[in-house]
Amino acid sequence: MGYRRINLRVFPYYVPYIVRSETLWVLAIAYAGRKPLYWISRQSQAGGAR
Repeated sequence: MGYRRINLRVFPYYVPYIVRSETLWVLAIAYAGRKPLYWISRQSQAGGAR
């Protein structure tokens, strides 16, 4: 299962999220300037909340 993301226009941030049935899970408010995929390793750590 992949994720979707929204890029913020004014700031160098993006919001990655997952849609499961009727629930929207926001994975992070991520800074796009450095280590843009840093939060992915943390996704599995937070995966316990379903």
